[in-house]
Amino acid sequence: MGWIGDRLIAGFSKFSDWLNRICCVIVMVVGTIMTCSLVWGVFTRFILNNPSIYTEEIARFCLIWLAFIGSSIAMKRKDLTSFRLLVDRLPEKGQRFMAIVGSLLLLCYLIIFLKSGNGAMKIFMRAKAPVTKIPLTYPAMGLYIGACVMIVHTVAEMLKQIRDFVRLMKGGEAL
Repeated sequence: MGWIGDRLIAGFSKFSDWLNRICCVIVMVVGTIMTCSLVWGVFTRFILNNPSIYTEEIARFCLIWLAFIGSSIAMKRKDLTSFRLLVDRLPEKGQRFMAIVGSLLLLCYLIIFLKSGNGAMKIFMRAKAPVTKIPLTYPAMGLYIGACVMIVHTVAEMLKQIRDFVRLMKGGEAL
């Protein structure tokens, strides 16, 4: 691919790795907040017999962040579920080509997901949670941040896939 292509791939990969580390910290912090909120809710409900009304809402908002930020981490680690029954029967060139097609389709889906969420975000900007009065844009940001990080991971992976496919087509060694 050349020096510029290799530098671009290395830059995207480093940026993707850096975002993944930040997401791991976010997941640990949000997971801790969610756990503390749920423990406090159980304690106040069953020990003090005076249930705390905000714990379920906070846990629900944390779960949104955990699901989408955690999904971006799983994507980076290639831990998401995939069905490769047909793709695995293809020759190596076909498998690599289908990996690029899959990444491109995923990228399209994530972009459509973000664009279609803009209308919902306008509604969330005006709404507040019933108990905590937290603006609903904060929980919704977890979806957007997770999708944006997934886009970076997908682009970084797709660039590597294209480089390897081109090398394979030229008869060289794919990485």
